[in-house]
Amino acid sequence: MGSAGHRGDLSMADVPKAGRRKRRLALASLMGVAGLVAGTLVFQARSRQQAHMDLETALAQLLPRAISWAQGVAADAAARGTSLEPSGLADASTVGVQRPESIRVLMIDRLPIPSDLDLQRAALRTGLLGPDAAGLTLGYSILIRHGHFSRRLLSHECRHVAQYEQVGSLESFLVSYLSSIIQVGYWDCPFEQDARAHELPDT
Repeated sequence: MGSAGHRGDLSMADVPKAGRRKRRLALASLMGVAGLVAGTLVFQARSRQQAHMDLETALAQLLPRAISWAQGVAADAAARGTSLEPSGLADASTVGVQRPESIRVLMIDRLPIPSDLDLQRAALRTGLLGPDAAGLTLGYSILIRHGHFSRRLLSHECRHVAQYEQVGSLESFLVSYLSSIIQVGYWDCPFEQDARAHELPDT
């Protein structure tokens, strides 16, 4: 079949002036939106970078107080907590704990929050002690909120005990753990990824 005829390419001269003005206005609007989006992304990146730097600075200042608080909580849980049952001992060994008999588990209504306001803010900003946190491990002391105990959670926390054993001390563990959270965030922290990878299924 033959074509109806070839008109060739349209030039700007073929477009009415009103149409050209509309196109220029639309193009300018799109460029304005793109510039706004780019500016917002740059601002957000700089804000995240500044927040990251602020947390790093705060960590250096708060670390001695954080360690002191953690040691106090760990000592209290060790004194009031209970040892693992045979099944828990076996699971702790499975996830790599060398001395599962040293673990003490304390069931509590709420996870402890530092009374130090600076420590509180840092813990909340890093997601370490947020409202959804169900467990906390400090050395051989494991704290779990009532209503959240499960094999999966206990094995997760026991893996943190194994990490602590590998590092050698609560102080050294906290330095590495908190630094990692500041660098990449709570969810992507290698310590948390490792603990999730070692979780045992509920039976």
